Amino acid sequence: MLYWSITLIFTFVGAFLGWITLTHCWNKLDKVIVNVLPTLRMGTYMPGEYRYLDLKFSLVRHAFVFLVTASLIYAVKSRIALYVFVLGNGFYSISTLTRYWKRRDILEQLKNESEESRSLANLLGDPYRASRVVVVYSILSGLLALFLYGVRP
Repeated sequence: MLYWSITLIFTFVGAFLGWITLTHCWNKLDKVIVNVLPTLRMGTYMPGEYRYLDLKFSLVRHAFVFLVTASLIYAVKSRIALYVFVLGNGFYSISTLTRYWKRRDILEQLKNESEESRSLANLLGDPYRASRVVVVYSILSGLLALFLYGVRP
């Protein structure tokens, strides 16, 4: 019972809280930035779809992968398969972190180019900071998968 309580609470409550946090971050943006953000971010791999739907659905995707991984950890008895599932979830979580670092490098590169690029980097900084919500959820899901592996019945 504890196993599924932890799994379901983290999946649904965690994703809901992340969704609310991203909505709050979006609502804090200046309305001018909201209107031009989809155009400004083109070609930069930065988040910023309208209402942060790209980040929100990434959060939902990570919650779904965590739920599937937790279900597999619970159901599968093969140690090798369990290692594969837990490591796969870990790599999936780390991929979010590497994407975050790549976006940071893009912003740093833009800041070092020209005054216009520096302004663009400042405008894209808010969506970059908002993507931390997904990164934190993803890393926590990887760590929690390890924990669930340890306490599985």
